[in-house]
Amino acid sequence: MSKRAKALIIVAAALFFAMGGVVIYFRIYYRLVRITTGSMGNTIVPGDSVLCGWNVREVKRGDIVMFKLPTDPKVMYLKRVIGLPGETIQVRSHRVFVNGNELPEERALIRLTGGPQDPQSPVVKVEPKPHDARYRVFYDFDRYSIGDDFEIDRGLKYGSSEPYEIPSGHYFLLGDSRDNSEDSRHWGTVPRELIVGKAIMIFDSKAKGNEGRLFKPLE
Repeated sequence: MSKRAKALIIVAAALFFAMGGVVIYFRIYYRLVRITTGSMGNTIVPGDSVLCGWNVREVKRGDIVMFKLPTDPKVMYLKRVIGLPGETIQVRSHRVFVNGNELPEERALIRLTGGPQDPQSPVVKVEPKPHDARYRVFYDFDRYSIGDDFEIDRGLKYGSSEPYEIPSGHYFLLGDSRDNSEDSRHWGTVPRELIVGKAIMIFDSKAKGNEGRLFKPLE
């Protein structure tokens, strides 16, 4: 992050608290986005306000990006970049394969009981972290413990029953709460021009148990 970006964030934080928690929108470079769904839980939960940079120069695997939904550009979503242009991708139960190789992801098992009063789902178990895993994803414990770990979910349209080749200039995006997310598995890839922002940190939160999460960098 550039020195200018860090300075703007510090100034924004000071203004935010000085104004009693008023949500500030930086129309040119940064915006605060209030999260209302659990598709990125427990990384980001309903009630969180995420500071997003609005001048995305490069999109990398693992980035959490803000984008216009391809099937309805009036709707904005926040998901994680998993597949890049030209790659083949397949999501087989609890594992993701890119060009035939398993993507290193740290997996945590949760109970999907979160709601408005308890948006963070209880963590039941965290599996050993693979080498080079940059982030953690979450699976429903009750579904995870049933069936073969390599079972293919044939109810999904893209990248499930067989490897899917990502078109040029497109990206394959998934929510971190893999059993609670409508994403590229359902409606396909996202063109680069529809990616409008990149998540930087949790700037504010009205969610229960937000202690220690404010100003947490998102990765």
